[in-house]
Amino acid sequence: MKKTFIFCCILFFSIIQSQKNDIAFFMGGNFQPTLKSHHLGGEFEARYFVSDKLSLGLGGRCTSKTYNENFGFPADRTRGKFMAIHAIGYYDFLQNEKFFLSGFINSGMYQFALVNPDELEMVKVEQEIDGVWYTGETAFAKVLQRKRFFQMTTGLDFSYKIAKITSDNVGIFLTSKAAYQNLIGKQCAFGANKFSGILLSVGVTIKGPTK
Repeated sequence: MKKTFIFCCILFFSIIQSQKNDIAFFMGGNFQPTLKSHHLGGEFEARYFVSDKLSLGLGGRCTSKTYNENFGFPADRTRGKFMAIHAIGYYDFLQNEKFFLSGFINSGMYQFALVNPDELEMVKVEQEIDGVWYTGETAFAKVLQRKRFFQMTTGLDFSYKIAKITSDNVGIFLTSKAAYQNLIGKQCAFGANKFSGILLSVGVTIKGPTK
């Protein structure tokens, strides 16, 4: 999944470098569904405007949370790691110089991993140094369970301009988003319904021309 995401990023930025339309970058925090409750996490997005109102791009969000229970696994405590990587599409219903209101949809892969933070396992890691590949071992928390799901999230984005960086019409917007995260996958002890729910985000969007 990591290699696929890196490839998509290279392709995305190669396309926007050859165009002259606007691009937008969002970074912020969110309140996202996790096991048993919501939790604070991080989020980012990069979008290219294919028209005045329609933009497409890539995004992701992640968080982790420690639990004082083992969920049936041999551990004193556990830690959940939650990550989503997705393609995104935005449409600006209302827009002017000061603000824009958009509807959006994103879809992609969602991964959940439950680990034992008190038990480490050695994992082989390959690294290239001066053209020579070396193999070593690195300690990671032991994985107790890992699940992947297909996720689709729909919501609204409201952004208000708070500053202007340069005379090239690059603006900084305060952004708030409300969405519903829906996961699809095999039902089990950690089924898709455990991670579906309301997703709230707050952050900063930087929007401006590519050239």
